[in-house]
Amino acid sequence: MSSTFYGLEIGKSGLFASQKTLEVIGNNIANADTEGYTRQRVNLSSVASYGGNCSWTPADNAVVGCGVNIDGIQQIRNEYYDTQYRNQYATLSDLSAKAKAYGSLETVLNESSTTGVQTALQTLYDDFQKLSGAADSKDIRTLVREDAKNVTDTFQYYSKQLVSLQDDQDKAINVSVNEVNDLVDEISKLNTQIGRCQVNNSNANDLLDKRNLALDKLSGYVDISYSEGDNRAVSIYMGKNKIDASKKDDYCLLDGSTGTAYKLTSTQNKANYYGTADQYHNVTLVSKNGNTVNITGDSLTGGSLKGNFDNRDGDTDANPGIAHTLNQLDTLVRGIVSAYNEVHKNGYGIPSDDNGNVSKTNMNFFDDQNGDLTKVNANNFALSSDVLASVNNIAASSQTVDLTATNTQKANNENALKLVKVSTATNLGTIGSIDEYLQSMISSVAVASSHYTKLTSNQQTIVDNITDSRQETSGVSTNEETTNIIAAEKSFSAASHVITTLNDMLDTLLNMVR
Repeated sequence: MSSTFYGLEIGKSGLFASQKTLEVIGNNIANADTEGYTRQRVNLSSVASYGGNCSWTPADNAVVGCGVNIDGIQQIRNEYYDTQYRNQYATLSDLSAKAKAYGSLETVLNESSTTGVQTALQTLYDDFQKLSGAADSKDIRTLVREDAKNVTDTFQYYSKQLVSLQDDQDKAINVSVNEVNDLVDEISKLNTQIGRCQVNNSNANDLLDKRNLALDKLSGYVDISYSEGDNRAVSIYMGKNKIDASKKDDYCLLDGSTGTAYKLTSTQNKANYYGTADQYHNVTLVSKNGNTVNITGDSLTGGSLKGNFDNRDGDTDANPGIAHTLNQLDTLVRGIVSAYNEVHKNGYGIPSDDNGNVSKTNMNFFDDQNGDLTKVNANNFALSSDVLASVNNIAASSQTVDLTATNTQKANNENALKLVKVSTATNLGTIGSIDEYLQSMISSVAVASSHYTKLTSNQQTIVDNITDSRQETSGVSTNEETTNIIAAEKSFSAASHVITTLNDMLDTLLNMVR
């Protein structure tokens, strides 16, 4: 025969289990809107009949069991979804950074195609047309000079706009580096706290939630891989190791086994696009192996930091960034300078008091940086000193102008006609045609902007789908938890009824033996 109090113990374990279940359900509901919170449940198991709680065997061998045991409180997570989310979120952050940058770049260049560079060049073309019809007109010459200066000013303006976009990317790089370091520090501290919980055999679920949220955020800045070691401490690696496993330790951000964090260092010691020293940040990592690794867009495989690097530094067709567009803008300027100067040098100006009364020739129309075209760019694009000194130095004539001769050649427009043709020529060195090159540059940016916008949208859909799957597993459904409350409440009530019934039976028994 079993102990008289045997059933009371069983009922008590049921009460405790139901009570703990209700506490966990209440905590789930309270944190339904808490970012990063993972739904929890109580793990229960039947207490074995002949375990540590039952040291006897019923005489009738009618084994019942010893009630229910609370094994612990478990988080409901799917690590596969976590890994997928972080991989895809890194890609999304990279694409999103590029889409935003190209959107801004497209806005700048679209302006140049409607009211900026294209309009300024067309106006200059029209002015040369007018000059070819009145080569001796000082008013038209003045108009040509003013509108040519408008061309150079407009190119300088757009150059500065693009450099400003580059500056924004550099600032974003520095911010991202600081965020990465802060998140790695946070994860390192959480590793320590979780380890202590493991040693003390206490619940670390809330700490694990915080660490998982920090890993999610970190994956938005750099593409990461991670592994869990002793006492559930995670080690974190980034970028290149996914492509080349031999570089794993070079790209270690956190060694979970030692608790050592390896921080990114951002130093403002890099020249900007136009060569101004210490304008941009270099990023390095002193690795686990003691190597100093230079972090660039090529070093990473995802995350906004990669997008920022590619946007700032990309200067190839395979990796086009703002620098690539600046390079194209500079190439266009060099083509314009070369084409106009080649024609202008062969013409002659009109003698006047402001040019020494000399019909000057072999003059540049635009400044060519003392004959070194490689130094000419959109940022320093300017009129030549001769044209700035006197509008009469605009070489419209194909022959020397002699104001004392019978045929002065003052109205000679043959060189002005050649200057008109520069605007529509299709064989201008590296650019071919001024207008076509400009349109090609604008179109390539527009295509890239549309491309990254579509990729970002598609990637967002992938991330959203994974997030939904994650939420279905780990998220708190208040409807589901309400149903669980009813079930736990009924279990608690039933266990209470068992105890009450057994108590009544004991009262009856005790009254019988008085």
